[in-house]
Amino acid sequence: MLEDETTFIANQNEYMRKELCNLYKSNKFSDCIFLIGNEKIPAHKLILALNSPVFERMLYGPLSSNEIEIVDIEVQEFKQMLEYIYLHKVKIESIPNAWKLLYVSRKYFLNELYQLCTSYIISNLNISNLLLSYEYADFFNITPVITKCQNDIVHFPTEVLSSSYHLQPCTFTKLLLFIYPFISVSQIQELINTWTAEECKIHNVKVTECNKVKLLHEAGISKFMLINILQNCVDKKDEINSTLHTHYLKLRAEYKVDRIVPFKYNCSFVTEVKTNQNVLVLGVALQTGEARPPCSLKCSVIVTVLKRDDKLYQVSNVLSNCYVKFRNSVILSPNETYKFVITYILDSDVYCGVTSLYMDSCLRNKKNGTFFEFCDDPKGSVLKGLSFYLV
Repeated sequence: MLEDETTFIANQNEYMRKELCNLYKSNKFSDCIFLIGNEKIPAHKLILALNSPVFERMLYGPLSSNEIEIVDIEVQEFKQMLEYIYLHKVKIESIPNAWKLLYVSRKYFLNELYQLCTSYIISNLNISNLLLSYEYADFFNITPVITKCQNDIVHFPTEVLSSSYHLQPCTFTKLLLFIYPFISVSQIQELINTWTAEECKIHNVKVTECNKVKLLHEAGISKFMLINILQNCVDKKDEINSTLHTHYLKLRAEYKVDRIVPFKYNCSFVTEVKTNQNVLVLGVALQTGEARPPCSLKCSVIVTVLKRDDKLYQVSNVLSNCYVKFRNSVILSPNETYKFVITYILDSDVYCGVTSLYMDSCLRNKKNGTFFEFCDDPKGSVLKGLSFYLV
């Protein structure tokens, strides 16, 4: 008896599928019409309402209508949605088609169709559609697709970034923030240059450096314009200023030497920093260690940036010169207090120390009105200056 009942249910389901297929193809008994452009698409209110709470509200709610105009969906994707509702199958033709259909599935709360579209997109990503998919995934906040796109971008940065697809400003900013630790400064500069040139064309303005910078500021991307910072600068103020533009690296005026602080197991200096504008800190200029007697010194330094005792960033590096570049830039907000903790670690048994200085407590950039206030450790400071960019 149970076997017969199972057979009956299976036959009944097959019968219902055939009938729905006939209704879909013939439009028999259709009782509503959707208008998309110049095309009229008939359908059945009950079938749509049973599959989607949005259609239920639209077709049976207090403001229901039998003739509905659709302005945000194209004919192809709407018909694909109907095919899925009636026949429980759909043929996705391309990545752009999948994204349009995914939008339809979200709009009408068709969860199974949404999952099908997501799976198709993840399985069919390639160099030519990666940036488009990254932008759409970011817009719809689809974490699995975002993660897959980011992984592919990191593995094929040169190929992906040479794509002709033009990202919106907000997505382009997020892409820069994500990708710049994985590619070179020259690649970042080339990427920004290409993007701004295309933005100029979109805004119908001449492709000039002035217009490019203006568009970067308007899009909030200027903070990601990285500069070529000289890594092997020496510990002399005049030589540093001759090799690095003062807009990006400002050094504090030195008044006098406080003392030579000997290294033991480690040696830390704390300086509190405030600024009046949003700035992107790219690195710090520090005092280097000195050995007695003079010899090859193996010394490491850890730079920790704290905000209200919460760690924002930490970098560790061998201190071979006075400049420590941050691998990830740190944004300082106006009128907030930040602690820069500089810790020296001796990597040898040589007796050595670091010269702490009394320096100016204020650092100004007259060109753009930026200033920094420093509150140093009582035993002096080793934080000689900051490399920064105005956000």
